[in-house]
Amino acid sequence: MALARLEYDVRERFGVPLGEFLKQKVKGDTLYDHEIAPLLNVSPSSVRKLRHAFGIERANAFSRRFEKTYGEGALERFKKTIQNPHNSLADVARSFSFSREYARQLYKKIYGAPYSEVLKSKRKARMNRRFADKWKKSKHAETLGEVMAKIQSLGMIARISNKGREYMIFVNQYKLILRTTSKPVTLHNNEYFRINTKNCVDTDCDFFICICQDKGKATHFIIPSNDMPNSVISLLPDATPGRSKYARFKEAWHLLANRSQGLENQPPAGASPLDNPSIFI
Repeated sequence: MALARLEYDVRERFGVPLGEFLKQKVKGDTLYDHEIAPLLNVSPSSVRKLRHAFGIERANAFSRRFEKTYGEGALERFKKTIQNPHNSLADVARSFSFSREYARQLYKKIYGAPYSEVLKSKRKARMNRRFADKWKKSKHAETLGEVMAKIQSLGMIARISNKGREYMIFVNQYKLILRTTSKPVTLHNNEYFRINTKNCVDTDCDFFICICQDKGKATHFIIPSNDMPNSVISLLPDATPGRSKYARFKEAWHLLANRSQGLENQPPAGASPLDNPSIFI
């Protein structure tokens, strides 16, 4: 059929120019050449030549074919299922009754990237959530939350990590470990708060935050690891520098601000630091 005759015929039958008709069928209806050909009474190869003449790419009917096979809304269901951090490729495959390998191929086809990339993000998200949940159940969670809130209120970014049986706080480029006590020992009419520091010298950290809790009040000592004794540290919350060599470290939060990173990425006012799993690394 001559191009002029085909153009005339399309205008008469469909009310639009030939190029617009092809664009609508390819882009809008995602029809392939062999599906358009019967509508124009031409061969699929003729449709291909017409597409090229009008600069129209071949239709991508993947979503239409996928939903025809697995039901209406199947593509969105696949995306929602595979984006869930708790679901694996095997979980997604089982929900659609196809293989794990096909699920992997579908992910790459839809998102244009290998599933291995999102798998790393899922693993990290699950690890962070387990870490956060563990801390929330821990008897130390409240103390940790207060320390994190204090650090962040001073304009410093804090992160938490698990190091064996220790929980370490990262502030700027410093590594901090908490030690707490709530049972003072009376000696010479003074109430000393004593913390076991055995093996502290060998601990890979920069500062110890020693917390003395007494009658609902917490006093913090920010002590460099080099100044920690080998066995026991005795702290007097009310002592002056003349009475205790550790008095200079009382509430010495400024020691952590030497490499301050500013106020970026801070949680909103009033938010609990433990409500945000991103503080865990």
